[in-house]
Amino acid sequence: MKYRMLDKNNDWMFGAGYSSYCKDEKAIETGVVVSLRTIQGENWFGQNVGLPWLSLMAQKTIRKIDLLMIRDYINSCRGVMGVSNIELKRENRKIKLQYNLQTVYNYTVEGSTDIEVF
Repeated sequence: MKYRMLDKNNDWMFGAGYSSYCKDEKAIETGVVVSLRTIQGENWFGQNVGLPWLSLMAQKTIRKIDLLMIRDYINSCRGVMGVSNIELKRENRKIKLQYNLQTVYNYTVEGSTDIEVF
């Protein structure tokens, strides 16, 4: 599996040929991060793609059902066989998400991402 790499600003990398891509576990982790950062309704060719981060941010607390929805969404990402130890920390308009992924390559990847809504 290959996926376009992200630079330090979390933008896709271009112009470096094959060096602009990552593979295997790193590709799975990058795909999950990009999927998690997609806000539902912002994708012009798929209005149902992404998670409803705006409504999650509007809630006072994150419910267990919301964690299950996020876990299910991560599980649906390409190359992911399972998700464990999912943790969510909320700070004003920012959510820090940490998780462990079991991949099709039989590895466990520790991942995290920040979701910010402006």
